[in-house]
Amino acid sequence: KRFLLGQLNRPTTRTDTLWTIPLTYVAQDGDFTDTKTKQWMKDASVTIPRPSTQDNWYILNNRFYRVNYDAENWNQLINYLNSDEYNKIHPINRAQLLDDALMLARAGEIDYNIALNLTRYLRNENDYIPWYAALSNLEYLKRRLTGTDNFENFKMYLLNQLDVIYNELEFEDSDDHSHVTKLHRGLILQWACELDHNHCVQTSIEKFNNARTRSEPIPADLQSVVFCTALRNEGLEVWNYLWELYYNTNFATQQTLILTALGCTVEESLLEEYLRTSITVGGPIRRQDASSAFAAVYSNPTGIPLALDFLEREFEAVSNFYGTGVTSIISGIAARISTQEQIDKLEQFVLSTDLGAATAAAQSAIESAKDNLYWMQYHQDTIGNWLYDEREEEEEFLPIDITSVAKEIIAMDENDTSKAKLPTQSFSSDYRLPQNVIPLEYKIELNPLLPSIDAPTYFLGYVKITVLVLQTTGLITLHYNDMSISSRIVTRLEDGHVITTGGITVSGYNFYMISNYEGEFEEGKEYSIEFSYTGYHRDDMYGFYRSSYTDENVPKWLATTHFQATNARRAFPCFDEPALKATFEISISKNSGLGAISNMEIESEDDEWYHFEKTPPMSTYLVAFIVSDFEYETDHGILKVWARKQAIEQTKYSIEIGQPTIDKMEEFLMGNKYTLSKMDEVAIPDFSAGAMENWGLCIY
Repeated sequence: KRFLLGQLNRPTTRTDTLWTIPLTYVAQDGDFTDTKTKQWMKDASVTIPRPSTQDNWYILNNRFYRVNYDAENWNQLINYLNSDEYNKIHPINRAQLLDDALMLARAGEIDYNIALNLTRYLRNENDYIPWYAALSNLEYLKRRLTGTDNFENFKMYLLNQLDVIYNELEFEDSDDHSHVTKLHRGLILQWACELDHNHCVQTSIEKFNNARTRSEPIPADLQSVVFCTALRNEGLEVWNYLWELYYNTNFATQQTLILTALGCTVEESLLEEYLRTSITVGGPIRRQDASSAFAAVYSNPTGIPLALDFLEREFEAVSNFYGTGVTSIISGIAARISTQEQIDKLEQFVLSTDLGAATAAAQSAIESAKDNLYWMQYHQDTIGNWLYDEREEEEEFLPIDITSVAKEIIAMDENDTSKAKLPTQSFSSDYRLPQNVIPLEYKIELNPLLPSIDAPTYFLGYVKITVLVLQTTGLITLHYNDMSISSRIVTRLEDGHVITTGGITVSGYNFYMISNYEGEFEEGKEYSIEFSYTGYHRDDMYGFYRSSYTDENVPKWLATTHFQATNARRAFPCFDEPALKATFEISISKNSGLGAISNMEIESEDDEWYHFEKTPPMSTYLVAFIVSDFEYETDHGILKVWARKQAIEQTKYSIEIGQPTIDKMEEFLMGNKYTLSKMDEVAIPDFSAGAMENWGLCIY
């Protein structure tokens, strides 16, 4: 039948017209190079030979036709693509499967679970063509999900999928790289930086600053992502430099590139200024380039409502400047609208404004926007639930051995020369970590997004773990749970060499495994492992969770911890076993406007961060920190008792008996002294245990 998009909320378009099309097909054990027509499909149905066994999948057509399959064949294809034999399917066919599945799901022909399950294998994909097909289709999802509750999960899922290919390509260009490799790099970097991949963002900023201050050239195929990322994150200084570059270049292609990049700013005042500049007769932007400026603004999520307001407010000036080109502006804005309020505003504008020849196109654009909104309402639960489940990693996994996991980690193309080795110790059945690597030190930065009932339920984190390799291994394994890792950097400390690595998660075990694509992690040497990630403030009273109390019927939010027995891994990636002790240096952002306490005293603070003293070596389950507006009473010694303001009077008894209790405990332990400089006791509104003996910060 004829394939149509945008028909979910419209009567089915029926047609009896049939086209005669050529059929090619291949089964699991077939020859992908044989693309000759096997037979012609002249009627509504045709019979083809089935695969040699019931378990084999089949693929139809390498031509310009969309192909849908029954659920069984889709699932067989999904399972095969997620195996270490996925690259036996030709890259063009892998791209075809992704393109067909995502388009068919968008049109409502198949369930979105099928299409999204198919994308899981992309974590191991290293060919440009399938990535191009996938990301071209996922761009539509990104537009529709931007600004919704599901966008953060979508973002974290894609960052996880991009991780391996990003580390393989990164920013470094070479004359030996093919044109396709350069296209691939540009595509991956564009998405990684747009999704706030930490390494991508920081490298872009570094390259931009080096170009600005040291005149170090940025490769032409990386300028777009570097300019846009630097502007989105650095602001006015970058804005001014790009304008200076625009004025000084004589190359029209670079001018167009800069005009597109200027739309990346998140400063609304700059976007407003940019739109006004774009319609200034005799201004710096050539008339033929002005549409690029307007498109750059409404292609930026921050700029969509601003562009709509500007169009409504300044329509006469916009229309006089663009003439019939105003049609494309209206259509472009409509294609990116994501709320009923925005549709109503655009519709009211069209009804109340004499658009002349653009009226029909504007009305069509509004209908398209309504289709998109209906599409989101129709699919949002399915997509949202899938993304939530993916983040939660609630799939049940059968017991696995280390060999099968390692094959997934180092699965690469047939030309891969990786020397990554399996670890010298296997996992035992009780979920213990291998004992070939131990942690020495953690440096942790946390940005809890509090306080407000409307605040996101996630926090931003960074951890740098110094480890010592006790036995040469190709894999480093540690714990993580309920978080989305956006970047990973592994450095050999003796010479500062950043190692090319891969990573894979093993959900049933809460393991995160890092493979060395350059060889092995060597015995006796120290390495640093850096993770940037997003964690989640749950309400289950474990990990780094969110709690609240009310003050005159106003909710007051706080974030606190309970890591015993195995929940430190929900706050930061770590070696979450009691025997694996290390020191901890913790910093907590002041972004929430609240105070913070941890196991140790505050060593220093600035306008943005609390920096706590380094702990003695300790187990992860005893680490603790609290972000709140609590007040305290003290005995003016080492003891403080913290509580919400309304309950502070109830702390006096604890103050009275606190130090005598410590003295008695030291006496009982025959002279072993309490060695920290403080002891904080904190009363939390909800806590899953009676109390928790965090060193220096007991929580009740």
